[in-house]
Amino acid sequence: MAKSSSSKKSAHKKLVAFYPNQVCHHLDVVATMECEFIFAKQEAHFDVLAIATSLAQQANVTCQLVDHGHGFMNPLSNCFDSVAYQQYSEYLIAEKIIN
Repeated sequence: MAKSSSSKKSAHKKLVAFYPNQVCHHLDVVATMECEFIFAKQEAHFDVLAIATSLAQQANVTCQLVDHGHGFMNPLSNCFDSVAYQQYSEYLIAEKIIN
């Protein structure tokens, strides 16, 4: 999601954000590119369903609520889930988000 008023076209085609806990402070920002937010099943500081519902009203935004804890993609996290990590890594490669 971009706040910049620059007319320069971004080389990025899609943003994929895992458990984006700061996005709840910026619900007024309009997505200028395709954005996919992947939320953990719950967060300590905000209502995941309410934030995801609000974000998903934008044309360029999709949200997933997954049955994993915050940090499931981080091998150093107590909530790390190796199966989910593998699945989402394959997804990101297929979407050409990562190599």
